[in-house]
Amino acid sequence: MLDSSIAIEPTDGVTFVLTVHNTGDDPVEITFPDACLAEFVVSSDDEEQWRYSDGRMFAQMVQTQTIAPEDALTVRATWDAPTPGAYTVRSWLTGDVDCSAASEFRVPA
Repeated sequence: MLDSSIAIEPTDGVTFVLTVHNTGDDPVEITFPDACLAEFVVSSDDEEQWRYSDGRMFAQMVQTQTIAPEDALTVRATWDAPTPGAYTVRSWLTGDVDCSAASEFRVPA
């Protein structure tokens, strides 16, 4: 069983940290279609403001990650130029599992 959460770290921009914990008794193997392990989407008033994968290229190679019991997979992404305001970030693994998290945050003026 996977449990996910997203944290927001103060940096020069805004850094998002998606952490996926394996809370089960068995290892979980996840297959990803390319080198992008997670997607992060920031929205405000239901309008998309930033998407991690926009304008980026990822190595086109299938890869597998295994999360052992009681272990976690952590993926970070930084939004370099946020404007002040209230936002929601949604994130999910891009592999063959259903695992996502969301959080509200504010960029101060």
